[in-house]
Amino acid sequence: MAVHTIRTTSTLYACGTLRDGKWFSLKGRRKIEEYRRATEKRLKETRQALDSTRRKDDPPPRNAAFRLQMEDLTEAYIRCCTQQTLAADRRAGEQFPAEDEEEYTVYSIKVVDMSHTRDVDVIMNRKDAIAPALVVEGLIPSAPYRPNFAVALRVLEAFREIRVQNPVSEVREYVKTLCNRHGIEFSQTLYTRFSKAYDLYLEIHEHADKRMEELEDEMSASEN
Repeated sequence: MAVHTIRTTSTLYACGTLRDGKWFSLKGRRKIEEYRRATEKRLKETRQALDSTRRKDDPPPRNAAFRLQMEDLTEAYIRCCTQQTLAADRRAGEQFPAEDEEEYTVYSIKVVDMSHTRDVDVIMNRKDAIAPALVVEGLIPSAPYRPNFAVALRVLEAFREIRVQNPVSEVREYVKTLCNRHGIEFSQTLYTRFSKAYDLYLEIHEHADKRMEELEDEMSASEN
């Protein structure tokens, strides 16, 4: 099975809505930059709270662990949505600069994409939390700590669109369709992991939409 290597980005996300792709004005981008700076302290406190609970003998429940990271996950999702390409489309074999080698690490994970399931090596900063670093690359993990399974964002977005058109569509049937396309056997484990990733995606998507609405309201108020 081919192993593809991708690298996380360190640039700030571009500023656009998640619903219609409209780009904000320079004033709007400055507003979002102000918002980003204002949340840095809270994000730092969140990471510290997360680190304080990450004990091997007593990890927090999955949902609670993701909630502790939700600000970072939402930030990562917005960055991913405004990047020109997703991680799955970037060229394989990309290497980090030799002078920065000590700052980065390689994280291996199995990814379910549209047409195949593959192993991916993600190059990320050692200081970054794993789950948000995966999300910014368009990979939604099924577990909060050192996940070994993720679903490509576009796969989850496609299923959400299917459910918009047909609310009775079931996750199980969608996973079976993917398995047939990938030429692999359906399993309960795969279904469970996919369901967890989809639930996380929906929660992140909701938080991101709310954040963008708040920013739009603030910009409208400042213009009046």
